[in-house]
Amino acid sequence: MQKVLFFGDGSTGQKNYGLFKDSYDIVAFMDNDSNKWGKNIEGVPIMSPEKCLSTIMDYDKIFITSAVDVIAITNQLLRMNIPQSKISADLVVFEIEARKTFLRDFSGLANRFSPNAACAEAGVFTGEFAKYINQYFPNRTLHLFDTFEGFDGRYIAAENNLSNAQSGELNLASEDIVMGKMKYPEKVVLPKSLSKNSKI
Repeated sequence: MQKVLFFGDGSTGQKNYGLFKDSYDIVAFMDNDSNKWGKNIEGVPIMSPEKCLSTIMDYDKIFITSAVDVIAITNQLLRMNIPQSKISADLVVFEIEARKTFLRDFSGLANRFSPNAACAEAGVFTGEFAKYINQYFPNRTLHLFDTFEGFDGRYIAAENNLSNAQSGELNLASEDIVMGKMKYPEKVVLPKSLSKNSKI
């Protein structure tokens, strides 16, 4: 059985763990979010990429299991001198392509029947999907709502344990990172939707 590492332990990573834990020996999860380091998923440790790759030398493949930032994660691993042959996005590529195909097809309908409406995305993270909204709707204003501070613990509590999100999770993005991915940045508006001082 191949020994593999998963990069990304969010909902997509956990879903893929459930699907493939009997097919691969999943040695560890890597994640850039320091709030997750030292925790585990069903006994599989969550580690920083640096610690993981310096302590676990015996592995066959790194599967990227975060659908939101495949390119950035790939480049991060390449900068850490991981051979391209050991990096795979196969577990998330179908999900990414399905979302892009839907958006492309929907933009054709929307541009035909509702040409003047603006677009919006709530929850932007690093802008990996927002860049496709901007690309497929080049003539529309795109409002991108995010705190860029990660999940607020008050809202997680208000969900009554309906999600596995943790306070501060997804706090690794910024306005500059998002805007750097936009093909038509002049069409993008970035009003922060919430902040730590907002009332629920």
